[in-house]
Amino acid sequence: MKRISATLFAGAALIAAASASVACTPMGVGPKATADGSILVAHTCDSWYDARVRVVPGGEHQPGEMVDVKIVSCMDSRPGRSLTVAGQIPQAERTYTYFHIGYPFLNEHQVMIGEHTWTGRDEVQSASGLFYIENLEALGLQRGKTAREVIKVMGELA
Repeated sequence: MKRISATLFAGAALIAAASASVACTPMGVGPKATADGSILVAHTCDSWYDARVRVVPGGEHQPGEMVDVKIVSCMDSRPGRSLTVAGQIPQAERTYTYFHIGYPFLNEHQVMIGEHTWTGRDEVQSASGLFYIENLEALGLQRGKTAREVIKVMGELA
């Protein structure tokens, strides 16, 4: 009887933990782990995210042009939810084309991002913050030709 109770308790605890988990899962494989030297990057989105694959074209921009920063843009196609603009930042002189599905993931220079987010600690959240991770990813992929440039853009904006 004790063995059955312990097994049921352990099973119930596992089910509760699994059902409470809401987290994205990034996956990466380096060139030494693939047969042909390919690099693989992917991630799952474990919530309601925009499932449309969109190509966001880059281009040349005029001095003084601004970019809207929208709140939770990764949920753009969610019924009953409209995006709001949190603020604006200056547009870069030149931007690169990037691909967007839920989260931005790849630009024309083959810089790819697989992300993992969680709610974070309450004491570091800010109601006046301008960027979510998807905003930083989009701006980084638009403005960087290399992974280092994308990371630098994201860090400077954050």
